[in-house]
Amino acid sequence: MSRALIFAHFGTADKAVKERCLAPIVEDFRFEFPQTEVLTAYTSACLQKKVAEQGDLVPSLDEALAMLAAKHVEHVYVQPGHIAAGEDYRQKLQPMLDAHAQEFTTLELGEPLLSRPADNQQLLYALLMDLHVLAGTQLVLVGHGSPDTHNPAYEALQAHIDKEGLPIHVGVFAEGEQPDFAAVLQRLQAQPDKNVLLAPLLLANGYHARRDILGDAPESWQSRLTAAGYAVTASDHGLGEYPGVRQLFVRKARRLLGE
Repeated sequence: MSRALIFAHFGTADKAVKERCLAPIVEDFRFEFPQTEVLTAYTSACLQKKVAEQGDLVPSLDEALAMLAAKHVEHVYVQPGHIAAGEDYRQKLQPMLDAHAQEFTTLELGEPLLSRPADNQQLLYALLMDLHVLAGTQLVLVGHGSPDTHNPAYEALQAHIDKEGLPIHVGVFAEGEQPDFAAVLQRLQAQPDKNVLLAPLLLANGYHARRDILGDAPESWQSRLTAAGYAVTASDHGLGEYPGVRQLFVRKARRLLGE
């Protein structure tokens, strides 16, 4: 094949999480773009090393690009699995493409999930199709968070939600980042409902989802919401498990490929 699509994301060392949250997106890409070679690349060197120790060899983006260049693939497209254009997206993807730019006729980087104003409505609709939020329940979505360009994407999503008048609150668990737990709790307390559906806003529900969001430890979001008097129902699904969200990634890839 003269065209390849790389699905680049942080990665996971949990095989079950990979099968539930990441592999289905790759399968969707292969179904939608049968004339395109589809492969995966991890941006985390640490996770790449861990999965290699488990016998699962997943290339870095650098390695994936080098492999495609060696095969004389002419047109290469990189679709990120990132929610927003945060630190990992800007520091690990675009610089790597710049370094390999002379090796291909075409080498282009796609958009994260939240890149355009319309993306907020589309993501919200995709989530609500599968989360099934009951009446009298407030929904709390928790992402990772990072400085500068990442957190504003969450803030834009929250602004869209507020415009729609929905009892949905977006937060991040990274220490020192906004909107943090205190900000979300303040929003919750402004509403009368004491039932909360807590869901990760993460591509894969791996280590961070289990520890920082849904864990039993006192500092997890689930424990802190319970301690604050809320009846918490937890969703342990990553975004890659939602068919509607996977289709959003397909749309991003289709735009990237020019189809």
